[in-house]
Amino acid sequence: MASLSLGGSINSASRPQPICDLAYNPEEIKARLSGVPVYTVANKQNEFVLVAGESGGEVRQLGLIFFSEADAHALVQKVMEQNPKLAKQSRVLKVSMDAIYDFAITPQKDKKAAGVVFRFMPDAKEVQSALQMYKEAGVPSTSFTGVPVFQAQGLTVKTERSRYTPLFLAKEDLDVAVGAAFSQREAAREAATRNKAAAAEEELASAKEALDAAPKGKERKAAQTLLEKAEAKLSKYRSRLSAMHSSETVPKVEVGCLEEVISRMEADADGEWGSVMFIPAGALASQQQ
Repeated sequence: MASLSLGGSINSASRPQPICDLAYNPEEIKARLSGVPVYTVANKQNEFVLVAGESGGEVRQLGLIFFSEADAHALVQKVMEQNPKLAKQSRVLKVSMDAIYDFAITPQKDKKAAGVVFRFMPDAKEVQSALQMYKEAGVPSTSFTGVPVFQAQGLTVKTERSRYTPLFLAKEDLDVAVGAAFSQREAAREAATRNKAAAAEEELASAKEALDAAPKGKERKAAQTLLEKAEAKLSKYRSRLSAMHSSETVPKVEVGCLEEVISRMEADADGEWGSVMFIPAGALASQQQ
């Protein structure tokens, strides 16, 4: 076991580096990461408690960044088993991702970090959710590289000046958001269709009255044509309402890698990734409890 000061910032050493320097403003990326908590194990001096592990085929000192507080406490327990004296001085420290971001961008500025590999440790529950999505998509896999982030079609928020695409760090939060958005959209669609059906019923009633009052000949034939059109229109809207209740169109859900998203944001010179908004685990699901 060893230690390293938390004065800098950390990220996964395995994640791709930016392909250019003229890319997305780092301060913007940090702002979008500021609401995402991560957990580290530190000593009383706020120094990382490092563990020995393999990286690139070599045994290296690892600084672990957890997305699950329970996993961070499990590391403290492991330290207790191997080095009780160090464990007594160790504690789980909660920090936001923006506070650890700079260390990944300019690691060469901190000489103490030389030879140390910092690694993100995803929540095992979210990894299982990602693997289950792979399985359902017909791409079975037994492993997932990186920290899973989840996205669904139809959740992009647009305003007059901005556009936000939420990426969720917990599948459960995504499910809550999809359920709420889907219900609202379906309710709006159903209300609009019911209004059209009501208008079609009034149109049909008027057409029947016109047909009853029409004399024989061309006028009656024209009234009959209008009646048939009104009946067809009402039938169409009633069929739509029936279809809404008999089928559920679930938005497409995708899973990606947080490290890859950050890398793309860093290299984004065209603003393609400028709408990304990270939703921390528990942000929505906790409100449902």
